[in-house]
Amino acid sequence: MAIATTETCPLCGTDDVSVDDVAWFAIAFERRAEVQDEIEVQDAVVFLCRECGVNWD
Repeated sequence: MAIATTETCPLCGTDDVSVDDVAWFAIAFERRAEVQDEIEVQDAVVFLCRECGVNWD
């Protein structure tokens, strides 16, 4: 059973946080295999605080 929690900013403590999901899309081109390796190296999700602007993963 998965438990959902609210992400809060580590700097200011607000819960007004957005998510930037780097790998949210699938590449449907001939070079997908090449690009997929680069995407997997990056962090999949980055959080951004709308109050103070800090980001974290």
